[in-house]
Amino acid sequence: MASSALSDLIKVYRFPPGRRAYALRRTRALLPQGDPLVAKIDAALAIDGAVLDKQTRWMTVRNETVTWPKEVIELDRDHDRLWGALSGACSSLSAGLGADSEQGAAAGRLETAVFSSGVPALIHLPFVEQRETTDAWLARLRGELAADVEKAGVGAIVLRLTDVNTRFGALLDKRNEASNLSYADVREADSEGQIKFFQIIAMLMGREAENDAERARLLGPILAQNEEIGELYRRRRTVPDVDPATGEVTEPPGVT
Repeated sequence: MASSALSDLIKVYRFPPGRRAYALRRTRALLPQGDPLVAKIDAALAIDGAVLDKQTRWMTVRNETVTWPKEVIELDRDHDRLWGALSGACSSLSAGLGADSEQGAAAGRLETAVFSSGVPALIHLPFVEQRETTDAWLARLRGELAADVEKAGVGAIVLRLTDVNTRFGALLDKRNEASNLSYADVREADSEGQIKFFQIIAMLMGREAENDAERARLLGPILAQNEEIGELYRRRRTVPDVDPATGEVTEPPGVT
């Protein structure tokens, strides 16, 4: 059974909007009619519904057949070379220095975490998906993997890849200006939904601070999704979203 201790809730992951909505719908069903939190959950659900709509429209735009300008092609080549350089550096340092060296051990951990499926899994993607995937990996390289990046001495490559992917993404967003919807718009709306989600969790924690059983009951749907997301991350898988009404997976999981 999922724990509702405060220490566990500090580890709440970022939920895709469908998972947020599914968990909140189930928590809402546990609340009595007239509970003041019902209105706040309804407001959060409205935001998540709008996010899902924007995601659908964005997917339609990104899957259109387009002719990409020269600048995008050049940045894509830089992107691919940098991933190859990072993989090669980690592999060489790990093999050359060995696990008994701090630098070699860090490089080995990065090689295992990032390149278990090979460089092609990171570069042989449609441009928009490639940008999103690299964004997700860069967040991890600057976050939970940052210590190993520093110890392995590959920070300059990560910094350069960040710059290239930022400029690459800006050109992709510019291409979508005519649709009045960019990847940044989707991310901004999703961040608003995530903030509302965290606020509701905090309210549940505060109001049931003296009743562990009731807190566990109300937070159960949220913590169940959180545990599932955590397990996917531990297996180095992406987190597929789910139907907000049924909880069924709506996109296949892939290796991150």
